[in-house]
Formats: sequence, structure tokens, C-alpha cells
Amino acid sequence: MQARTANSFEGYCRAVQEVFFPVVVDGMRTPVSTRLRRRQAGAFAVTEGLVYHPDPIRGSRNASSIEQRAEDQFILIGPQTGSLVYRQFGREAMLEPGSAVLLNTRIPYEFERRTSGAFMCHQLPGQMVRQMMPEPERFCAVPIATSRGSGAVALRYLETVWHEIDALSESERDFLLSNALRLVSAACGGRQSEYRPTSPRKLYDRAVTLIEAHLHRPGLAASAVAAELGVTAGHLHSTFQEQGTTVGRTILQRRLEMCRQELARGASVTDTAYRWGFGDASSFSRAFKRFYGIPPRQVRAD
Repeated sequence: MQARTANSFEGYCRAVQEVFFPVVVDGMRTPVSTRLRRRQAGAFAVTEGLVYHPDPIRGSRNASSIEQRAEDQFILIGPQTGSLVYRQFGREAMLEPGSAVLLNTRIPYEFERRTSGAFMCHQLPGQMVRQMMPEPERFCAVPIATSRGSGAVALRYLETVWHEIDALSESERDFLLSNALRLVSAACGGRQSEYRPTSPRKLYDRAVTLIEAHLHRPGLAASAVAAELGVTAGHLHSTFQEQGTTVGRTILQRRLEMCRQELARGASVTDTAYRWGFGDASSFSRAFKRFYGIPPRQVRAD
């Protein structure tokens, strides 16, 4: 078991990073009292938390805070007391006790702790989530009722498994937690009637959001983007063609634009190239000149 306590704003930020992953919190310096207790079993984890703060806390997990090799993971989080707000994929989930939300931790999202309170957060392995729930991103930032129906069944099942986790063998634990994902999928799927299949434009927008979040990854390609979105590479290519472009061209253009911005601030050509996923400075320079008509060093000099 991993436990963290803190009694300052800075301590809260450190505790969140150590127990979960890096996030960016607004520059306020309000006093914050934090207690986090995390348990892990294989690729699954659960954290019970209590955060006291007199003023709202706002922050985000943005592209700069998502590590290059960030684990493919989702979180299922909900307040036990107090209220929370999460935003991802252009959707907003306002949560009170008796509700929860699914989030993709490798895609930027925003959060707001409006009031002090306790919460519970389940960390779920992305690969297994996708096996149980095709295209899970369509359910991210969509509130799930956990006080009734399939949502209540899923959360109570998870709580029971974690309560008995020390008495279970590894095979029993893995079997039961895998079944938990089926229940989470059913709880999310219960909202499916409210959402039509993803339109080509919405799929394109989500793909671009994902691409922009992972431009720094050298291996970023259509196959990786498609896998993350839970669609086939062929379907993704067709979607981009309908928008008059390709996945590869979009990745290249977005990378070059980020490089241009950094060069204009005086960054070195080599460092910029590597930072934004290019394999070497020479190939970056050639691509930059083809796209902008000038060598990157000229942008830096200007």
C-alpha cells in the first residue's frame, strides 16, 4: 500500500504526481490538506483520497505533462463527498456523490475540484479496457450513475474485490478484476442509446487531439492512433481522406508548426527536432524547408 499525506498546496501537487501521474495545477497557493491511499494489484490500482481546500482547485493533464512513454491507462473516478468537474474530448462531466466518470490518461483533460471532499479512483489497464469496450473514448467525460443500475453494480463489485484482495490468489484476482471491466463496460454502454456512432468529423477531431498530445513520440503513426481510438487503421485513413488530408501529413504538419514556434523563441534546431519526434536534424531541416520554403535556421535567426 502506498500512502501520502500533505498539508500545503505544493505537497498536494507532489502527492498527486507520486500516486497518479504529472498534472498541471493552477498557480493559486491556497492551503490544501491531502490524504491519499493507493493499492495496486497487477495492472489495476485503486486510490482513496481526501482533499480539503477552502478555494476551488483547477488544473489539467496537458500535452507537456504526458510522458513520452505514458502507460495506456484509463481512470474511473468519482466523488464520495464534495463535487468534481472533468472535461475531455469537448465534453464536460459534473460529478456529485453517486456518479463517476471514465477518462483516458494519455489524452489531455481538465479538472476542477469545486469543494473539499473524498473520492475514489480506479486505474484500469487500457489494453484490457479496449478489449471489453470498443472505442472507449466515446464514453470519456460522460457521467455514469453509480447509485443505481449497472453503474452501482460495477462500483460495488470493484469495492468488494479490493476489500478481499489480500485473500485472493493471483489467478483469482486477475479473473475477478477482468470481470470488473465487463461490468464497467456495461455501465458505460447503458448510456450508448444517448450517443450515435461516432461521426467521421468527430472521429477526425478526436484523432487530431490525440495526435497533438503525442507529437513528441517518434513512433507516432496511423496504426498507433487507430489503436488508441479503438478503430481500424483503414477506417482512420478513410476518415482523414474525407477531410482532404492524411494521418501522416497531419502528424508532419502539426510537428513542423510546433517546431516553428520553438525556433522563433530561439531554440536550437537539433534540440527542437528531437523534442518533436524527428529522428535526426537533417531530415527535419529538409521537411521544414519543403513546407515553409525556408531553412529552420533562418526562422531562428529572424
